[in-house]
Amino acid sequence: MQQGKALLSLGHAIEYLIDSRMNRPDNAQAAAETKNDTEASQILMHLNRKVFAECREIVPVRRVIQRWFDRLVTARR
Repeated sequence: MQQGKALLSLGHAIEYLIDSRMNRPDNAQAAAETKNDTEASQILMHLNRKVFAECREIVPVRRVIQRWFDRLVTARR
């Protein structure tokens, strides 16, 4: 549950940074801010991947039963 909330928050933060870049004027200050935003986006995306990698897979019950049945049938051959 916590990991899902973290992924949602990180996704919103990444989206906000990327969207905010699109509405900036093109000048020297904006270029410096863009560099900082790019670095911030990369950090957030790295954290997003790290949280996602730590999530355990939730396998639907139907798939668990199907795998069990497939192993059972294969073992009898």
